[in-house]
Amino acid sequence: MRPVRRLWIGPAVALGLVAPLQFAAVTAVDVADPVAALTLFLALAAVVGASFALVAWRRWTAAAVRWTAVLLLTALLTIGSGLLAYAVLGEHTPFGRNIMLGIALFVDATILLPAAVVVLVHWLALRVPPAPAGPADTTRREGS
Repeated sequence: MRPVRRLWIGPAVALGLVAPLQFAAVTAVDVADPVAALTLFLALAAVVGASFALVAWRRWTAAAVRWTAVLLLTALLTIGSGLLAYAVLGEHTPFGRNIMLGIALFVDATILLPAAVVVLVHWLALRVPPAPAGPADTTRREGS
């Protein structure tokens, strides 16, 4: 598969598969405005896609793609666990503990978890770097 096509697999999966599932989940639960949650997810998916595109443009190696995926997943996990810890352990949350817990669970389940799926899809598509471009093999085979 061509490198440019592999770069577009992540955004295509984010828009074609993950975004409709996320939109349906938010609509079914009827917790918040589904369009706002979809907008936040798509913005985060764009950041993920831009990060992987930058890595592929600068130096496309298996290690660079792997470290990008690890760093992005670590950032998503840190944000999610930080929100949840603040909601559970915070003494003086501005909105009250139950509302903050609901907000933290909402952000974790409807924005950060689908973004983690997009990171994994990018990693799967880009983990093998393209073959170096060079001249065609012009050696003669024996018996030709």
